[in-house]
Amino acid sequence: MATAKDEILKPRGFVEFIAKDDSGECSVLRRANLCLDNLYEHIIDCLREGTSITNYIDKISLGTGGHSAGDDTIPIPPSHDDTSLETEIDPPGKKDLTGRTSATAYEIEFNTVFLKTECNTRITEAGLWLDDGTTLVNRITFPAFEKTNSLLLVVRWNLYFTIV
Repeated sequence: MATAKDEILKPRGFVEFIAKDDSGECSVLRRANLCLDNLYEHIIDCLREGTSITNYIDKISLGTGGHSAGDDTIPIPPSHDDTSLETEIDPPGKKDLTGRTSATAYEIEFNTVFLKTECNTRITEAGLWLDDGTTLVNRITFPAFEKTNSLLLVVRWNLYFTIV
C-alpha cells in the first residue's frame, strides 16, 4: 500500500500577510510555507472518507519564535516534523475559512484577520492547525514584522496538492 507521501505529489503553498493602516495603505509579505508530515496523512484520510480538508483546519496562529537567538530578522527554516510554533502569541487567531477542491487537485485558501487590538508585537512565525487544536499541519518562519495597534493584519494561507 502506498504511503500518504506517495499519494500526494508536490504539496506546496504560500502565505500572504497584508497589513493595512487607517489610511488604506498596505504592505504585503508573501512567503512559501512548509507542509508538515502531519498534513499528508490527514489529506489522504479526508480523500478516502470523501470529506473536505476545509472542515478540519481550524486555526491560523502567529508567533514570536523561529529565529536566530538575538536576531529576529534571521528566520530558522521550519522542519517537516515540527509539531508546534516555537512561541505562540495569545490570543490565537479567529477562523474564517474558504476552500475550493477538484477531482485531481486540491487548491485551498484559508483566511483570517487580526484586529488592531490583537497580536501587537514583532511576529516571526505562523502556523496552520487542525480542529483538534494540537496538530500543526503547516508552518512558516520569516524576518520579524512589527504588528502595531495601528494595523489590521489579513492572513491568507494557500495550499495546493496534486493527488495520484
